[in-house]
Amino acid sequence: FTRRSGNTSPEFPAVSVLHFTDYDPYNITRGLGDVQALARETDLYFQAFRAMDGSVRNGGDPGGFIIYDHEVDSDEMQRRQDVADEEFSGPNQRRIKLLQSSAKFVPNPVKPSDMQYEQLLTWLRDSILSGLGVPPPCVGVYDNATYNNVETAYRELWTGSNGILSLADSTADVITSHLLPRFD
Repeated sequence: FTRRSGNTSPEFPAVSVLHFTDYDPYNITRGLGDVQALARETDLYFQAFRAMDGSVRNGGDPGGFIIYDHEVDSDEMQRRQDVADEEFSGPNQRRIKLLQSSAKFVPNPVKPSDMQYEQLLTWLRDSILSGLGVPPPCVGVYDNATYNNVETAYRELWTGSNGILSLADSTADVITSHLLPRFD
């Protein structure tokens, strides 16, 4: 439309607006755009991988805590942490040494199997693929796959409402109707 000042407002094509009709108020990515939500999921995937990698490098041992029976200031605590890191690294990593008579070692009660990495990574993978609009069989994920749903997945990737050809058609429509007429 044209304003009283004679300036026209910009036109926004319908495809540039994303409508939410339903949302999950308990989902931590609620309100984030697609890119921010995918970046968050990718970061969670990376952090889960780092935790698994650390567990494997430590021989599956979840480690533990050295607890002192009295409070110390932050500088002394950092010094003690440095001593413990030095003592329990390299060839001594599986040995337990007594640092002081007032210290006791408490093993970490959480085992790597309690972390449910397989379920977490599967959920993150499916969430990322869903955000990108890619059916899992199209990238080699054949969980519960049958010939029929794999064939449907490939068809949806190309010709579905959010498929590659639909995106190409909507992009061509916008260029044809909004960009090219300006070059008259």
